Amino acid sequence: MKIKTIEYYNKALDWRLNPVDFTNSFSNLTLLVGVSGVGKTQIIKSILNLKRIANGESLNGVQWDITFETLERVEFRWKGEFESKGLAGEILNGEDEEPKFRIINEYLYKGGEEIVKRNQDKIEFKKQKTPKLSPFQSLVEILSEEEDVAPVKEGFDKIIKFSSNNEFYGIPASLIKFYENSSLEDIQKSNLETPIKLALVYKYFPEIFYKIKQRFGEIFFTGGRD
Repeated sequence: MKIKTIEYYNKALDWRLNPVDFTNSFSNLTLLVGVSGVGKTQIIKSILNLKRIANGESLNGVQWDITFETLERVEFRWKGEFESKGLAGEILNGEDEEPKFRIINEYLYKGGEEIVKRNQDKIEFKKQKTPKLSPFQSLVEILSEEEDVAPVKEGFDKIIKFSSNNEFYGIPASLIKFYENSSLEDIQKSNLETPIKLALVYKYFPEIFYKIKQRFGEIFFTGGRD
């Protein structure tokens, strides 16, 4: 997926990402550059939090509005808002339970057409009222098997986080440490999933990683595509 615009607000923390427009970028690569403390990490965390929401998690006081394009060049806009219980809301349900927060509203548009509409009174999917569904989970997760919603879930599932401090999103640091002295061939022949292999190549063989990236770009982004 290619993010075109994003806006994000965490009411519980009172942290806001004002609307960011990536459509004027001259390439498919976007770099976040700035001195320490200006919010680069928070922007990445915001995108990763949207992935969490798309996978069914409920996040305290989060409000979002994101427009993106799939590999098939289909544009989606997804926006919504969770209730806020303040900082104390993280522990309201006790230590043995995951805190849950209700969705106040949620909308999904495909090519400008409204696919999902949700408020505290009702839920509509393609203009038809649905049965009662979980108030704590996003409709992107609940309706992920539907043809018009599946590309949204698939797009967010492809988001991967790389880090410079021996951590990789969803992978134990011990695994990365295990391959510290491995050869490129060792990684290639391993039974690891492709994203994990790429993460290890990025970490230990950056010159090879950038060759792969360059080749990938030549294959998929030729023909004048932005």
